[in-house]
Amino acid sequence: MPPLTVKDAPANVKAAIDTLNQMYSIAQVEQKLMDQADKEVSTARNSMNTADPLEAASKWNPISNRPGEGGGGGEPPTPPPPGRHAVRSAEREVDLGAGHHMDTVGVLYDDNSVQAMTHTWSTSAFGGFTGGVWLMFLDGSDNVLGFTNVHTFGVDGTWVGRSSRFDNWSQSLSADVRQGTASIRIAQAWAPQPRIANFPNLLREILNWILSVVRAFVDFWAQLLALLPWLVALF
Repeated sequence: MPPLTVKDAPANVKAAIDTLNQMYSIAQVEQKLMDQADKEVSTARNSMNTADPLEAASKWNPISNRPGEGGGGGEPPTPPPPGRHAVRSAEREVDLGAGHHMDTVGVLYDDNSVQAMTHTWSTSAFGGFTGGVWLMFLDGSDNVLGFTNVHTFGVDGTWVGRSSRFDNWSQSLSADVRQGTASIRIAQAWAPQPRIANFPNLLREILNWILSVVRAFVDFWAQLLALLPWLVALF
């Protein structure tokens, strides 16, 4: 939709048109950001689903910057440092229920390091949550040789605060665990955190958001009503 323009319109009419154009521009920017984030996540997932996942992992570094929250910059993935090679990799996305989701990609390198990227997001209007993720390293008989610490990440509902985030994290393993690892399993689950102390701030954010919506609604209709005399004069 091209921007609206009206020549020689009254000042209040021009103000209303400017408001409509600004609302449309903001919607365009938000859609572009959402499309870019979806594209980056799809690229990371597809790279782990190739015929040779180790080759894909060696070319993809989850510690590189990601678009949107948690990454900053949206730079393309970069290869790992020279001399380091991926030996095992895994990816898992889970729907925890209630609109809560987590997706993690983990790579084990031959220098005994583990690097991972976790996407945590909520599709619930007010239903935020804290999720936990950890990696388990199994031998050829599915015996657990070791595991990472639990890493927790919290998000808010889509109508309040930050509902989606990307986080890079890493950890070192012992050489014995790395050498014996035949597969990696990713565990992701709810990890509730006490939020009573933050409730007043959350309530304040909700009320401020509601007030901002009401103000925008009132301002929009006030400017729309201001158009009526001018429109009647045209006809």
